[in-house]
Amino acid sequence: MYENIRLQTSRLLLRPVSPDDLSTVYAYSSDGEHVKYMKYYPDESMEVCKKFLIQTCQEWSKEFPRCYVFAVIQNSRHIGEVSVYAEDEAFTIGELGWIIHRDYCNKGYASEAAQALLSFCQNTLHLNKVTACCDSRNSASMKIMETLGMTVTEKDIPRKYLKRDETAFEIKAEKILHLDLSSLKR
Repeated sequence: MYENIRLQTSRLLLRPVSPDDLSTVYAYSSDGEHVKYMKYYPDESMEVCKKFLIQTCQEWSKEFPRCYVFAVIQNSRHIGEVSVYAEDEAFTIGELGWIIHRDYCNKGYASEAAQALLSFCQNTLHLNKVTACCDSRNSASMKIMETLGMTVTEKDIPRKYLKRDETAFEIKAEKILHLDLSSLKR
């Protein structure tokens, strides 16, 4: 059902990421300098990357996926990904994420893809709220959160990078998409 979803922007196509994307995903997910502010990267091997892609595709095929990872395509080239992961059991809150290959950064692609994902979260998934977080040193991601109209809700949250035994600080932002009135008493 969901594996056929396509989101189109003026310059980009977003489609479900697949195992066929292994080499292009690995190209950006293994670039240690480029992903230095991301918790779960870099990917140490193609096998780790392949496992992630297989798990992601399995989610797409479920009746109620807990995450959606879209490949970002620009002029037939896979240049990155955007994602939303369930943050609560009912999947009324989703955490957004994005990464664009370093060769395509600073062209507005991440913001454009993230905006399309935000619309998908609001209009298709009907989420009440989305969140995003980033390393406080990651000014590019902070700018995307601002572009999406997100509001910073927490600062200076300890952020542990297990792969390099480093601790930094994280910023968390959110955007309300739909008000959940079901919890209000009449």
